[in-house]
Amino acid sequence: MIDERELMETLVSKISAKIPTVSVELFPDNPINYFLKHPTGAILVAGGTANMGNPNIVQQYGVQRFDLFILAHSLNKKDVGIYDLSKEARKAVEGIMYGYSRIWNTFKDKPIYNEDRWERKISFALPDLHSIGEDN
Repeated sequence: MIDERELMETLVSKISAKIPTVSVELFPDNPINYFLKHPTGAILVAGGTANMGNPNIVQQYGVQRFDLFILAHSLNKKDVGIYDLSKEARKAVEGIMYGYSRIWNTFKDKPIYNEDRWERKISFALPDLHSIGEDN
């Protein structure tokens, strides 16, 4: 079973190594009060949901879903605009092996402008083998 906290910290570490031009951190506890301090942008890693199948089956495959929230001050600026950051973040995460599974990209929102920054959500999924009775 996937340790969600460990997965999120692994993603922060791997994305930070591949994209040093922005702040990469876990999704904040209080997102309403989040202030984008970094001069270029930020990538926030958020845990998501897990889908499981039939609860009567002792071992089954499920899917752990999570999101990256890309924040940028620019839309099109090379390497630091929302489009380039989204592409690089997706490339940094897609294909990462976690346990015996590979992460894949499932959905990408269009960028929106919110007050003083551009925002975009990219969703990912990771297959997971789950045993009934394991701690969640």
